[in-house]
Amino acid sequence: MSQFFKTANAVPTLLLCSGATLCGVIILALSKFILVDLSWSMSQVGMLTGVGHLLVMLVGCFSASIFIKRQGYRVTLLAGLKLVLFGGLLWIAIAENWLTGTWIVWLTSILVGFGMGFVAVSTYTYSMRFSQQTLQPATNIAFFQGTQTFGEIIFSSVATSLAGVASYSIALGMGEIIALICLFALLKLRHYSHWRDAHCKIS
Repeated sequence: MSQFFKTANAVPTLLLCSGATLCGVIILALSKFILVDLSWSMSQVGMLTGVGHLLVMLVGCFSASIFIKRQGYRVTLLAGLKLVLFGGLLWIAIAENWLTGTWIVWLTSILVGFGMGFVAVSTYTYSMRFSQQTLQPATNIAFFQGTQTFGEIIFSSVATSLAGVASYSIALGMGEIIALICLFALLKLRHYSHWRDAHCKIS
């Protein structure tokens, strides 16, 4: 495992791949509770979660695989983060009753699901290609995916607890901040300049 941390760009890539998915995961965890509080039935919530989020996420994953070939990992991840960020803002507006109506909930869910698909494919594919060019690819892939999954479990639980003691908006805002940090890092920090290379060449 120590070899992982000695690999060039491994730690920055791990932080970005683990952090980029958190905003969408937090939204997915909290949206069910928000809709129940808005008097949606369980069947309506299940339909929205299954179709509006997960099915659209699959469509986003398929679209992202094509997008990566044309634009590269960095642009694909940026596009996904922006969609999830915008969707998060809309969920805050829904939770605060600034926006109402079934149509806005469905539109928001579609935007977030599509964005999550872009984020998932860009981070997983990049981490796999990154690992393939190291001396211990299987170990590194497992470390990437395990850390990402562990982070998602922790932050979805924290967000749910935070929503209980504070508000949905504050909990959703935590996800928005994480996504903004990932955006800034991808755009400005030199540690992520290698993401511009669609073929992920490791020095």
